[in-house]
Amino acid sequence: LFRSREVAAGAVLVQADIMGPNSTPAGWAVFAVRAQDAPHLSAAVAVGVYADGQHLCDGRAAGTSGEHVEIAVPPDCAPQLSDRLANGRVVVSRVSG
Repeated sequence: LFRSREVAAGAVLVQADIMGPNSTPAGWAVFAVRAQDAPHLSAAVAVGVYADGQHLCDGRAAGTSGEHVEIAVPPDCAPQLSDRLANGRVVVSRVSG
């Protein structure tokens, strides 16, 4: 499980209680970034997303698709990322942890 906690009979479970380590959090957006603009990433690896020399947000790798790397980002980052992806100005970094 993505996070674990003790569950008592009758407890309410939320999505985070049943997400796997490779799951994308609810509400996050997944974008395809050209593989040449990102390091080799495995699913669920923490990433930093940058454009125009500025840090846009943190996210995580969601998988690979041929010539693209799929990056999941929080909803408040999605509009900025979408705009900059359309202009080819996005790079992704692996965040050490």
